[in-house]
Amino acid sequence: MMIRCGVLSPKFFVRFAILLVVTGCGPAESGQTHSIVTDSAGVAIWSLGNTVTDLASTPVKVGALSLPDSGWKVEEDGVAVDPSGGRVYVLDELGPRVLAFTHEGAWIGEIGRAGEGPGEYEMPTAIDVDSEGTLWVVDASRSLLLSWDRDGHFIGQERLPVAYWGPGFQRTDDAQLYVRGDQGGETGNVVEGLVRTSEGEGFSDLMSLEQPWTPANTPCGNMAIPLVLAPSIIWNGNARYTVAASWPDYRLQVFEGDSLVASLRRDMPPLSISEGEAEAFVAAGPHSFLIESCNMTSEAVLRTAGFVERVSPIDRIAVDPLNRIWTRTTGLAGKESRVELFNLEQGYLGSWDTSSFPVAFVTEDRYLSISEGSWGTSIEIWNIVGG
Repeated sequence: MMIRCGVLSPKFFVRFAILLVVTGCGPAESGQTHSIVTDSAGVAIWSLGNTVTDLASTPVKVGALSLPDSGWKVEEDGVAVDPSGGRVYVLDELGPRVLAFTHEGAWIGEIGRAGEGPGEYEMPTAIDVDSEGTLWVVDASRSLLLSWDRDGHFIGQERLPVAYWGPGFQRTDDAQLYVRGDQGGETGNVVEGLVRTSEGEGFSDLMSLEQPWTPANTPCGNMAIPLVLAPSIIWNGNARYTVAASWPDYRLQVFEGDSLVASLRRDMPPLSISEGEAEAFVAAGPHSFLIESCNMTSEAVLRTAGFVERVSPIDRIAVDPLNRIWTRTTGLAGKESRVELFNLEQGYLGSWDTSSFPVAFVTEDRYLSISEGSWGTSIEIWNIVGG
């Protein structure tokens, strides 16, 4: 589920009290040195250095979901798994439609349909499955949340308490999490907020960031657009933890419910982006609509929008059933990409050089990953072996 600058309450920075300093507590073979301090609010601050250690286990591709027709467009927010019900759900934005598969990748059928009536979605944006096997679909254009049981029967729909901006959506037993966005104010920028909403308790912002936008004169008219490589909240979660990346540092903020419980930090600086690197990103990023619909070149888009010169080294996050936190370092053109694992017992566990990254977990050692190739989107099945 795909996000970037954390703004914490000042109380988290009042009177840091050192409780414990540990050296050599990472994986024994790494020689990793880290330290832990706990602040006055009980937040564990992990300083994890910059050592990179290869994990003994290895992700291995073992299959793929079998699409029943010619093609689809799937984003990271559009894949969800019902572990006990044996179902995988995929949101195809081209349909729009939601397809169901077995854990082995065999197609079962479709859930709901495009439209504006009950059990229909107009602009589905993200999906999730709760512990009861209920499928939840965010219809962003109508700010609705629709639900089906694991047999495919429509349950109902409800209005989201705060308008959905995205990316990402998570439904837990007592709450739902997603990103809202407010545009305007003195700067005209968008302020994104990772919100947690629950029935009878309203909503709370876990973190927020300001995304820089600029007025632009384009062939499609005058409009406000974000700077190229503008930050957006990167986050993911499971039933217990929600994890978000701060911008632009290598910092993972770990929440349990509404409470910040840990901050994991790597001594890796933000990436400095050149004009050429920013231009190479235009066609693959959210500004691609200006090329496709407004007949602009990448160079013209960059000249019109401007770009952010320093970006976070983290571009993806996942949290698995074992409460391990996965990150992927940026996959920008010309930049090496790496997957790193962490937990709240040992800190940094190690790294993989792999082309895959989880969008959903089938079991603790099996996950689904999206791959883009010359034939379009593929959803691959990966097993973690060895170690």
